[in-house]
Amino acid sequence: MDPKEILARLAESGTPSDAESALRLSVGLDDKFTRFENETLPFLAAGGAEIQFIFAPYGRGKTHLLLALKELARRHNFVTAYIDCKTDQSPFVCLRATYRQIAVNMEPPYPSVLTRRSGIEGVIQSHLDQLESPIEHLKKLKEDSHLPSDFRNLVIAYGRSLITPNLTDLRSHLSILLSANAASRVTISFPYRQYPWLPRPLGKLAKRNASTWVRAVSSLPFSLGYAGSIILFDETEKTHAFHKLSWKNRLQYWANLRNLVDHLAIGSFRGCAIFFAVVEEFWELAHQQYQAISQRIERVRFNENLALPNPRAIWVDLNELTNPGPDDSDFFNSLADKIVAVGIEAGLGESKAKSILIKLKSLGRKYSGSIYMGAVREFVKLTASGVLTSL
Repeated sequence: MDPKEILARLAESGTPSDAESALRLSVGLDDKFTRFENETLPFLAAGGAEIQFIFAPYGRGKTHLLLALKELARRHNFVTAYIDCKTDQSPFVCLRATYRQIAVNMEPPYPSVLTRRSGIEGVIQSHLDQLESPIEHLKKLKEDSHLPSDFRNLVIAYGRSLITPNLTDLRSHLSILLSANAASRVTISFPYRQYPWLPRPLGKLAKRNASTWVRAVSSLPFSLGYAGSIILFDETEKTHAFHKLSWKNRLQYWANLRNLVDHLAIGSFRGCAIFFAVVEEFWELAHQQYQAISQRIERVRFNENLALPNPRAIWVDLNELTNPGPDDSDFFNSLADKIVAVGIEAGLGESKAKSILIKLKSLGRKYSGSIYMGAVREFVKLTASGVLTSL
């Protein structure tokens, strides 16, 4: 991305505009990234699965971390899916909506030769493009007992439609079924009448199979031959709208999350890690409304306030993953260095860059002692704005 565009986005929102920029501008997360590359990704590539809830105050950098993990995973041949949960969305209230969010937001680690299409269709096509014998690969996929037969057959049929000429109509029909496009109505019986060779049964997302399909779409990249998948839910705005949900929907949300944690623990997912970025109130709400999920993510405590440190825990504070952290002026000095370096690429002169960094050094000491929860985001916005106006 153009350096000026990166700075403009930082100045506007305090958050990088893309995953590559997020990784480049990360500060204090070297240990987290090392564990992720050397421990988590190899574990997933061997068929493992895990989940982590990452909490921090608003504006602390949770979205930034998710985007940086997305870029690291992509570089190691993992399919990624970053899901921005807006204030009017709660992804686990309805598992059919959860499936759609994952399927639509999937991105292959490398673009397809024929198309740059993302989503589950792009993931399938990008992989088949790399193979010398895609037909043989699809035959082997049919033997994969870890995927439910209706979902697996749908993937195989879609793959066949990609590599067989003159199947555009069938491909379009199967694409709607794969993405579970709620705006289009399709039937299972129609393609069988025209293409009797299709495997049976072909699947269609419904309430009864939604939970198995969520597990299937998350595990599909591993079954296809990618290293695995990284799914990133950014729920940092969700708490503001959570109380608008009916009591029934709230309970359904917590129950679905509890089942997600349990299924990941017993191996129902393969080659998949799920990261949730949540606000601090998440655990409090869970504890009040559905203790079964809070009990699964609660940290061991010596007393009421002191939890055992564990950066690999299922429930972890972003500050625990960051060294140096925002209470250290070195954190803000390093952040300023990286943003100014983007400015230099955008045309900022060396003398102006040095002048800006001198001012930012004293500002970093001020922000490291700030009690304002959004200090990190405000520092990023202020620094990027200063660099832009100096170009």
